[in-house]
Amino acid sequence: MDGATLDIETVMRMLPHRYPFLMVDRVTRIAGNHITALKNVTFNEPFFQGHFPGHPSCRACSSSRPSPRSPASS
Repeated sequence: MDGATLDIETVMRMLPHRYPFLMVDRVTRIAGNHITALKNVTFNEPFFQGHFPGHPSCRACSSSRPSPRSPASS
């Protein structure tokens, strides 16, 4: 699969995760055992609502969770 890109439908066929735990929207690059993937986030994501009411923030752990969920790591 080197050089491949994967859209959301392909990612969903490869992973059992679904919203809100599917944290990969698109794979843009696969090179050996390295992969680059994207997760699109919006202001309405549940993790923005939590810790600081009136001051949305994305916790650091939310930005690192997609890594192990990418299809090449399954």
